[in-house]
Amino acid sequence: MKLLILTCNTGQGHNSCAAAVKEELERRGGSCDIADSLALISVKVSEFISVWHARIYRYAPKAFSTGYAYAENHPALFDEGGTLNSFFCTGAEKLEGLLEAGGYDALLCVHVFPAMMAAELRRRGKGRLPTGFLATDYTCSPSVEEGAAELVFIPHEDLIEEFVAQGIERSRIVVSGIPVHAAFAPCADKWAAKACMELPTKGKNLLLMCGSMGSGPIRELVYRLSEGLKENDSLCAVCGSNARLYEAIEKNKPENVRLFGFTDAVPQLMDAADVFLTKPGGISITEAAAKRLPMVLDCTVDGCEARNLDFFLSHGWARSGRDVEEVARACEALLQDDAARKAAAAALRALDNQGARRICDALTNAVARWNA
Repeated sequence: MKLLILTCNTGQGHNSCAAAVKEELERRGGSCDIADSLALISVKVSEFISVWHARIYRYAPKAFSTGYAYAENHPALFDEGGTLNSFFCTGAEKLEGLLEAGGYDALLCVHVFPAMMAAELRRRGKGRLPTGFLATDYTCSPSVEEGAAELVFIPHEDLIEEFVAQGIERSRIVVSGIPVHAAFAPCADKWAAKACMELPTKGKNLLLMCGSMGSGPIRELVYRLSEGLKENDSLCAVCGSNARLYEAIEKNKPENVRLFGFTDAVPQLMDAADVFLTKPGGISITEAAAKRLPMVLDCTVDGCEARNLDFFLSHGWARSGRDVEEVARACEALLQDDAARKAAAAALRALDNQGARRICDALTNAVARWNA
């Protein structure tokens, strides 16, 4: 099977999902290409949306939350002929050319933007091939029904009714889980992982990371958490692409803190961590769950991440707090409670690391039926 995956650069989560599926398909002997869907409109549009998404998410989370709520309350924006639908569908013609030139057997969309482009092609009677849409949050986000494909991959069976309520037929829903790289398998030897990352092996290690964009109150959390750590304990803080944040903390970095910018060593950092403090991005918390890594979630942006937070809390898969102080206390309590961490890791077994396998299985079967 030759698969085209359409993603977008609004954060690295969608790209990570795409890469995980590509990894699994190529392991099976198939081939896969990944393309930025916004670049099908234009490269400048892709750069503009990606840059401003990061800025708003990082520096104006309330504005992001307001925009998400507006989208939920005004679904006509995404209807056929609606303002946003019409804008994103301007990439449909280039998508048609890309599909024809590549000779693909199937298409997978890991964001609603490319899903709307693919839906527009189907309305025109073009680009006919098995198509899947992957939901990367533990909720049915606005406009999903407008771009819904033959297969709609969702993170958990408890979300089926929510997707059905938004107009997605049960027959199209596949409970796959969110795909993550094979590198996010559970850690076999935490002591060795800490030694590999040159961290104290006698104490506990807390990992703080709030997405690839370095959003949320990371600076405040670093100093508050540093003060509460026990002797030999350590804090690894990842600032992601937020260079301004990295420089600000680096100027006055506590001795028990290791600071990282944008890094590819997230699986290794998770292996070396005893507790993970993060924002509830759908991919990040799924990766941590695959690692069986106890979590504390700090939600600074409403919308889909607030839904992720509620979903994980309701299932007993994470802890949280209402502000920096409560979040810090939750981390400290979990760090010092071996039994609680063991129970948290056991609870996370409910989320396995088989999303990529299930998606590739479903798409392969769909292609076989299509060609029968």
